[in-house]
Amino acid sequence: MSGAAGAYDREVATDPDELLRPAGSAGDGGAVVPPGSLAPSLTVATPGWPTAWSPAATPVGWPGLAGPPAGVSPVPGAHPTGRRRGLVGSLVAGLAAAVKYGVLLLKLGAFKGTLITMVISVIFYSFFFGPVFALAFVSLILVHEMGHYLVARRLGEDVSAPMFIPGLGALINLRTQPRTVAREAQVAIAGPAVGTLASWACLGLALALRSEFCAALAYVGCLINLFNLIPASPLDGGRVTAAVSKWVNLVGLIVLVGYAVFAFTGAQAASPILLVIVVVAGYSTVGRFRQARRQPTYLAVAMRTRWLVGGAYLALVLAAALGLEVSHASLTHLITAVG
Repeated sequence: MSGAAGAYDREVATDPDELLRPAGSAGDGGAVVPPGSLAPSLTVATPGWPTAWSPAATPVGWPGLAGPPAGVSPVPGAHPTGRRRGLVGSLVAGLAAAVKYGVLLLKLGAFKGTLITMVISVIFYSFFFGPVFALAFVSLILVHEMGHYLVARRLGEDVSAPMFIPGLGALINLRTQPRTVAREAQVAIAGPAVGTLASWACLGLALALRSEFCAALAYVGCLINLFNLIPASPLDGGRVTAAVSKWVNLVGLIVLVGYAVFAFTGAQAASPILLVIVVVAGYSTVGRFRQARRQPTYLAVAMRTRWLVGGAYLALVLAAALGLEVSHASLTHLITAVG
C-alpha cells in the first residue's frame, strides 16, 4: 500500500466503490448549462454542483461494476483511532497549505480564488479520504477543469479561472456564449479528455508500482469523467453531443433518468445531488430544443464536423470505461493479494 497513514486505509475502504461513498453521501458532478437558457459556465462532476463545466457529479454505485473480492467486507469507520489520526492530519495539512501558499496569493491574480477554494476542498475531502488522497483527488479535478480553461482561452473565449465548490466539485465560467455549438463542444470535451488521460497515468503507476493508492485514484478519476460524458446537459457529454444532434441530448436525459432510478431504488445510498442534475438536465434539454428554433445558425454544423465530434466522443467514452474496468480489476487484485 502506498501513501501515508490515514490517506488511504485499505481495511476501511476495501471495496473500490467505497471510495465514492464518503460518510454515506454521494459524489461529484460535472455540468454545463446550455446557451440561451442559463448563463454559460463549466462544471466538474466530483461530488460537484451542476452549474457549469464539471467533472464533478460522481455517481455512487456505478451499475455493472463488480463488488469487493470474495471474503472481503468493507467496514467503514471500523478503526476510530485511524479516523482520529486522519482528522488531525487533515487539519495539520490544511494549516500547512495555508501557510505555505498564502504568500502566493499576492502573485496569482485571477487564480487566487482557485487556490483558496482548492485548499478548502482538500481539507473537506481529507475528513473522508485522508489528506494525501484528498490532495490527489482534488488535483484530478483541477486537471479536468484546466482542460476546459486552456482550450477556451485558446479559442479566444472570455473564461474565468477554475473555482472549487467543496463537496460538490469545481467549475469555470464562460462569460459569453461561444459563437457556434462546435466551439462549445471543443471546450466541453477538453475536460474529460485530459481528465481521463490523467486517470490512465495513475493507472499506469498503479500497475508499475503495484499501488492500491494509485489504482484507487485511477478508478475514481475514470468514474468521474465517464459519468460526466453522459450525453445530457449540464454534463460535459451533453455539450459535446449537441454538436452531433440535439436529439442525442434527449437520449442522454433518458439514460440519466434511468441511472437515477437505478441509484435510488438500489441497495446503495444515492446522493440528492443526482436529483438536482436530473432536473437541470431536463430543463437544459428543453432549452436546447428551443435554441434550435431561436438560434438555428448556432446549431448549424457541417456533416464532417459532426462525424469528427461523434467519433472523438465515442473514443473518449470507451477510454474512460476501459480505464474504469481495468483500475477496478487492478484494485481488487491488489486488495486480495495483500489480504
